[in-house]
Amino acid sequence: MVTETTTRIGLDRRGEVIYAARVELHAGRPEVKALAQFDETHPKGHHLLADANPVFAVPDGEVTIKNITLPADEVDNVDTKVRFEMVQSLLEDEAEFLFDSAATGQPNRYLGVILRRSVFDALVHESYGFDADTAGADLWRVRAAALGRGYLEFCRREKGDLVCLADFGHGLLSVCFVYRNDIVGLAHLELDKFNLQDEADIRRMAVEFKTIVNFKLASFFEQGLTLPLSSLLLSGDCPNAKVSETVSGFFSVEVSTPQANPAFFSDSAAPAEIPFDKYLVALGLAVK
Repeated sequence: MVTETTTRIGLDRRGEVIYAARVELHAGRPEVKALAQFDETHPKGHHLLADANPVFAVPDGEVTIKNITLPADEVDNVDTKVRFEMVQSLLEDEAEFLFDSAATGQPNRYLGVILRRSVFDALVHESYGFDADTAGADLWRVRAAALGRGYLEFCRREKGDLVCLADFGHGLLSVCFVYRNDIVGLAHLELDKFNLQDEADIRRMAVEFKTIVNFKLASFFEQGLTLPLSSLLLSGDCPNAKVSETVSGFFSVEVSTPQANPAFFSDSAAPAEIPFDKYLVALGLAVK
């Protein structure tokens, strides 16, 4: 019996740098084949991207997140029913939008993500240099969700059940909450309004981030998830040590950096030799 191997490339643009992860999926198991940074604006045509499907990170502010609860007896055709619930919130033709969704591990509760098709087309063409009509409209994931997938697939698990991940992108903090083996919440914070070289602004950013976390924890409580936060993981392009130090001061849980599981790398020593956490979103894009 021959098992099919597919290859996907996750592309996460942050400013003038694109972080890329090439992952092979063999019998459902991912293996990281290469991680790279592109300084050039458009990576199309690079040999790292040959013979693979590109998957693009969409900034969190470009999508609408919907919390969807299906009736308890709805167990068939769940994807179709989740999409139907998302479509009901639209005032325009559904053909103008793209949709993504994920189970949360909680009974009948799902996360729906809605992206305007024209935004996707512009993003793929202008930020990544690909033709949107050939890129594949299903090959995208919002950054916060990709962050969670990257953690669940490629990282050593933290102690405790409820983990908050926060990744510094270009003017954006993508936030994902993971409960055991599932993504249960997504959020983000726009960073352009803060000067993260200024101590007062860093503190204001940390206060706003803490408020977002508290709001999400309260919403989880209402949904029956009553556990406290067990750990906070910061990743990506954190501007300076003062930012992570200040954020840490607002939380009673341990604040650290995601740690790679070397078992998923062709070269098990590779994660120790690179800034692994900067590739977490790209890695999360490259797995289904």
